[in-house]
Amino acid sequence: MTSWWSTLSTTDKINLSIAVFTALAALAAAFSAWFVWRSVRDATRQMELHLEEFRAQTFLSILANEREVEFSQQMEVIRALEGKPASALTEEERASILVVVNFLNHVAHLIRHRYVVPKQLLLLYSPSIAACRANLLGEGQWLKELRKRTGEGRYYLHFARLCQEETERLIWKDQADKIVWTIDPYEPSLPPGKRID
Repeated sequence: MTSWWSTLSTTDKINLSIAVFTALAALAAAFSAWFVWRSVRDATRQMELHLEEFRAQTFLSILANEREVEFSQQMEVIRALEGKPASALTEEERASILVVVNFLNHVAHLIRHRYVVPKQLLLLYSPSIAACRANLLGEGQWLKELRKRTGEGRYYLHFARLCQEETERLIWKDQADKIVWTIDPYEPSLPPGKRID
């Protein structure tokens, strides 16, 4: 009795061997690709978990900072301003304004760099942001007067952007990545001598 292998010509044996080894190599490549895909998927999940953990820690640190600077008490001063001009502010009011503006400017930086979930912070601070928009950003109010007095138009750019209604709308729509944070009047992409005011 003869085996089927012995009935094959040398060329057929070589071709069959090549086909078998190619199939085995393809199977090994498929297994490797599956293993790599699974490793990448697991690594991506781990990165997502680390990112969520980092964001949660950042959120907790914001809350701790809020308590430390007595943000709610400082906001009561801001709300009581009701559009009061910068020239009529007392030293205590100016001190409260600085605490609030520095805090919200920091929050804006965290949102910009995606260290936090923007909507979570807006849920907490949107009434305060609206009060700042109404009482600190208008003509003759604190921020414009600070910039005029110092001659520095870049003070608190992120705070000012956070307080804009358009920024709030984008955050509520989960489109915080579309916020244009750089409103620097000296933006390098602008033609020479062109300023944003």
